[in-house]
Amino acid sequence: MRRLFIALVMALALATLGMGQSQPPSPSKISKPKQQQSSSAHQPSAQQVNPPCPTATADQSSTKHEQEDKKKVHGWHKFVTWPESITAWAIMFTLGAIIWQAIASSTAAKAALRSAIAAKDSAEALKSAERAWIIGSIEKMENLTAWQPDISKVEIFWISPTIKNVGRTPGRITRVRAKALFRMPDEPMQPEATYDLTYQHDYPNKNDGLFTDEVVLVPGASVQTVNVGLSAQDFAKVRSGPFLLSVCGVIDYRDIYERTWYSRFCYEYHIPHGFNPLPEGFYVGGPPGYNKAT
Repeated sequence: MRRLFIALVMALALATLGMGQSQPPSPSKISKPKQQQSSSAHQPSAQQVNPPCPTATADQSSTKHEQEDKKKVHGWHKFVTWPESITAWAIMFTLGAIIWQAIASSTAAKAALRSAIAAKDSAEALKSAERAWIIGSIEKMENLTAWQPDISKVEIFWISPTIKNVGRTPGRITRVRAKALFRMPDEPMQPEATYDLTYQHDYPNKNDGLFTDEVVLVPGASVQTVNVGLSAQDFAKVRSGPFLLSVCGVIDYRDIYERTWYSRFCYEYHIPHGFNPLPEGFYVGGPPGYNKAT
């Protein structure tokens, strides 16, 4: 738009300049010959003062009208010959071509920008559709269901969440944190889980000698990188009451485009009671903040 505005200003300036150059000089600027004043001593005669009027013939009148018609300039002639310089016309046509080219270039640039934006959106949509999706879950644990804890002994039952890639491309696990939560039935859970040192198991852990580096999961593959320990004393409180058990965790990973993501999971252990027909075991539970994913 700036180029178009400049071109219009230049066209108007050149047109004004051409008009100024093509205008005839003002009659006031044409010098008139000085009339010699006659001396008072030489007065014109009566015949000179009142000369006889010449009689115009028909041929002379026709010739006079033809001369006057030749002197008249028709409107179309003024339009065609203004400005009278061929150079001015060439400049105006050139400016018109520049304006047309500027408009065409602006239209093409806008179309190219729209195409680039559409291509970028399409590429981002393709990345999102083909990315890795890694989730955590706790599968059915028949051994835990059949376990009868002996509180007089030191017994620990290990709960191993399963981490699986359900996406379409490989993903790289960078960190997994999980913990067990014990609470009373009337005790509400926090909006989101915080992973402190209490009942926390962190991966990678340099001390256990396992999975000390990142883990790559191809689509459909699964792995168990952390174990959450459950003592006999704690589980006895859950089995006989009144405590409730929840196992929650968060998985940090990257996709093949080096973008970072996280996936949270939370499972509550259910003990059949009352009219609840669900069998004993882990089920997805907890507040929404415990199961968020990006």
